[in-house]
Amino acid sequence: MCAASRPRVHTAPPFVHAAPPLFTRVCRGHSYIVYAPLLRGCTTVLYEGKPVGTPDAGEYWRIVEEYGVNAMFTAPTALRAIRKADPKNEFMTSDMSTLRAIFVAGERCDPGTVEYFEGIMGKPVVDHWWQTESGTPMCGVQALEVGTTPGSCGLPLPGYDMKVLDEKGEGVDDGVMGR
Repeated sequence: MCAASRPRVHTAPPFVHAAPPLFTRVCRGHSYIVYAPLLRGCTTVLYEGKPVGTPDAGEYWRIVEEYGVNAMFTAPTALRAIRKADPKNEFMTSDMSTLRAIFVAGERCDPGTVEYFEGIMGKPVVDHWWQTESGTPMCGVQALEVGTTPGSCGLPLPGYDMKVLDEKGEGVDDGVMGR
């Protein structure tokens, strides 16, 4: 979970809240928890632990409220775990008015999870599609300018010629799932 927010007491750089699950890759953790916040003059708030059972599925939301987080970064698996542990949203009682968006990466976020959290939170869930295997993003999400489609990774970044392939390594038509 990575996020930026304004401090409540004084005007200083925004906070960045990061709570990646333990299986998060180191390269992504450094980029989003250390380097990017430092470049932007942000403070990092790091939560290391499970998104559920410590003590419950509301832990992420309490952190959002306590620190005034406005953008959260986490793995899709964390959101799925929260949804499974709290299917009726009983632990989503914190004030999340500062939260503007949730960014997920590390694996594809299934459209159902994106739509579920967008629906209950009224905030965009942006599937960043960080490509762990490449060590860098290869596709860019244009959340406001172009819009996103749940389950889609966005447009290729400059220098990449992206193709969706089938199980034989052949290109597929638009709208067809690759393998």
